[in-house]
Amino acid sequence: VIIFSPHPDDDVISMGGTFQRLVNQGHEVHVAYQTSGNIAVGDEEVIRYISVMRSLLKKANSNDNGLIETYSKMRNYLLNEKTKEDIDSPDILFIKGRIRREEARSADRYVGLSEENVHFLDLPFYETGRVQKNPISEKDVLIVKDFIETIKPHQIYVAGD
Repeated sequence: VIIFSPHPDDDVISMGGTFQRLVNQGHEVHVAYQTSGNIAVGDEEVIRYISVMRSLLKKANSNDNGLIETYSKMRNYLLNEKTKEDIDSPDILFIKGRIRREEARSADRYVGLSEENVHFLDLPFYETGRVQKNPISEKDVLIVKDFIETIKPHQIYVAGD
């Protein structure tokens, strides 16, 4: 079974009960998140995670002062410099995407899905860093086609976006 989820959380929102039942019945369920969902993560979440990472690095007496400095600059930018019109940097989008991935993995663990059955396709259509999306391209189609051919599902569920 493949469940295509446009955003991390659409799988649970659109068919959480069916998702849980498929796993409970012993089906080999795979979830394919089509986007990282990074633009749905607020700056406050990033500030919180960056602050935790800085603290952990300092506590571990990390010699990676470059990473601590990078986190400090990101945190300062988000707290003091970013305007509503600013587009997030690739580094901030990466952190936001990782936050969403871990939220999705947590939900998948809750329903009993094994981690190797959780897939993030990061379709170019979605990964713009803004609400406006790219046109669907051949690359998007090939990513989905290759994924389906790899899994060879008997059932496919798709949440609309």
